[in-house]
Amino acid sequence: MERIITLITDFGLKDNYVGVMKGVIVQISPKTRIIDITHGLTKHDVLEASYILKCSYKYFPKQTIHLVVVDPGVGSSRQGIIVESKDGYYFVSPDNGVLSYISPSKIIRIEDERFFLHPVSNTFHGRDIFSPVAAHIANGTSILEFGPEIKEMVKLQEIVPDVSPKAIVGEVIYIDHFGNLITNIAKEGFPWENVTIEVKGSRIKRISQSYAENQDRELLAIFGSGGHLEVSVNKGSAKDFLQAKKGDKVIVRVKR
Repeated sequence: MERIITLITDFGLKDNYVGVMKGVIVQISPKTRIIDITHGLTKHDVLEASYILKCSYKYFPKQTIHLVVVDPGVGSSRQGIIVESKDGYYFVSPDNGVLSYISPSKIIRIEDERFFLHPVSNTFHGRDIFSPVAAHIANGTSILEFGPEIKEMVKLQEIVPDVSPKAIVGEVIYIDHFGNLITNIAKEGFPWENVTIEVKGSRIKRISQSYAENQDRELLAIFGSGGHLEVSVNKGSAKDFLQAKKGDKVIVRVKR
């Protein structure tokens, strides 16, 4: 079976980093298919990377290997991990919270240096550790070969909003190309009736089902394709309209 490795990084496309990672992969596993999800993430933003991964990984065939390198702790004592998820995917990444939305069935700490490139750079583990490890998995190496199984991985606190009977207090975790403000408030369990959404001093009195049911340039709240509550402007940018940024609070008030 042809294996797929996807790439998510904050490396951009100006430099040689992404191309070199692909070169490492194809040298070890020439028949592996490599698919870029994005390299345009905000630099060092692990929370943003975790959201993009959540919205992307299930749209690939089972057994796909998702390689995620957003690694502000490169060269530090942070660990590298391999995760096999309960729904049949593999993930290779630093253990820094980027896999917070993934439900693991196995977590392996990457230790066996037989699978690394040598010498290992202190600044480019994407090339020297994570890419070769992903390629060896694609070749059929059992994940148990790479190191010991561990029970827990790092999880980001920011992925969980503060929920009380009267309100959900979340925050903007990602701003997309259109200026939509994507929050950490998920669709599951959302109180659809009698809610008011507050952000940056503005109030939205209902959840829209589509952009088109609103007037042009009107502020709205909607659940986007990633299953998270978004604050948007029909045919406009909520980021510009509200002068918003990542980390801004979004409050859903529930009328009982």
